[in-house]
Amino acid sequence: MVAMRTDMRVLIIAYYFPPESSSGAFRPLYFANHLTQMGCRISVLTCNEQYYLAEQPTDYALLDKLSSDIGVIRTRVTRPREALISLKKRLTAPASKGGNEDASASQQFALGDVHKSTIQKIKDFITDSLAIPDPHAGWLPWAIYRGVKIITSQKIDVIWATGSPWTCFLVGAFLKKITGKPLVLDYRDPWGANPNMRLKNKYVASLEKKIEKAIVTKADLITANTKELRENFLVRFSGLRKRQVIALPNGFEEFIESQICKKKALTLSHAGALYFSRNPINLLKAAVSLIEKGAIPVGKLKIKFVGGISIDDRALDALLDSPELKNVVEVYPRMALDKAIEHQLASDVLFLLQPGFPLQIPRKLYEYISLRKPILAITDREGATARVIEENHFGIVVPNTESELEHVLKKLWLDWQDGNLPKPPLKNSEFFLNSNLSRILHNELASLAGAGVDDTIC
Repeated sequence: MVAMRTDMRVLIIAYYFPPESSSGAFRPLYFANHLTQMGCRISVLTCNEQYYLAEQPTDYALLDKLSSDIGVIRTRVTRPREALISLKKRLTAPASKGGNEDASASQQFALGDVHKSTIQKIKDFITDSLAIPDPHAGWLPWAIYRGVKIITSQKIDVIWATGSPWTCFLVGAFLKKITGKPLVLDYRDPWGANPNMRLKNKYVASLEKKIEKAIVTKADLITANTKELRENFLVRFSGLRKRQVIALPNGFEEFIESQICKKKALTLSHAGALYFSRNPINLLKAAVSLIEKGAIPVGKLKIKFVGGISIDDRALDALLDSPELKNVVEVYPRMALDKAIEHQLASDVLFLLQPGFPLQIPRKLYEYISLRKPILAITDREGATARVIEENHFGIVVPNTESELEHVLKKLWLDWQDGNLPKPPLKNSEFFLNSNLSRILHNELASLAGAGVDDTIC
């Protein structure tokens, strides 16, 4: 075996990186830490927090989790789309009636607004065009400029770009072109195969797919975070070799054990924000039905939403305000990760909603695995999320229908009452430790950089 070189130098391109605290920030954070522990010299190219969009969450406590040996280079971002929208808002302010005129096309499509005038469609096309391939496209020139300086001065061996945002991939592709360094594209989500692509203007969507193809076919390696996404790549891009695309799932840092204590009510918790494609209305209808039938006694069920609900649905709002759910549902705003973990530790079952996205797995699933509590996955039976849960016996998969949710919820309550809620097997969970996944990534990077491999994967 080739001896493992301990000074491999890796440039990580990650727009989402602490103190940014969206789900996309955790994978590069933990991989950077573990690669550093394995002897790699890591530099992270990211965005300066003063240029974050207003909706980007932050958690400065995450910076305490970052190894001091990692060099973080933060650059500025230019935002032409936001500048145009702001200008338009100022110019039209006197005539505005408090409507949604400054919303982007993608936001309006997400709300189901398909009855637009030709002029509005043109306006949306212009604003969407300024956000190709994403709203952070203005980071591109600044990141390329700094990236070249980093690669040259620090003698970088390999580039690892993680997306979304897909601007990271463009940065990586340009840096590969300029410096000749091998490039790894890390897909945390689908790009061209993402169901949300249909929400974009068709010309913008077509252009993005062409950009993706141009970048993908020039990458030295693609890491897809699900097996399903890997297979999708091999089907969509016939020029890729099987060895050129590997599945590398998300993971978690460590197991978090909690003391078992009998609570007054079966408690289900969801961590993270809920938005239009993740609507819990059927779960809540099932809960109401069971309580009204007496199948679950009043006061014996608690459903917690830790991270808020941002869904424009009058029926959902009415249900949340109904007397039947007054003492059942608790909604908490977005909070720091450690506080969210406390809520999950105090729960019996952790649930997630992932309907309509068969290639993707929400990052919260791996956080749930670390807690070793039964998981209720409200998702399609055919898909990446269902496969991981069922293969590893992590919990129950149920389609997002009121009748099936009612059946499963009743069974969970009976199991809880009898003290028979299952605990996921430890052995199946260990594979998803970030330390193990980082060794897989290290070997792939080392192979590209000619640095040898580490054969100590658990």
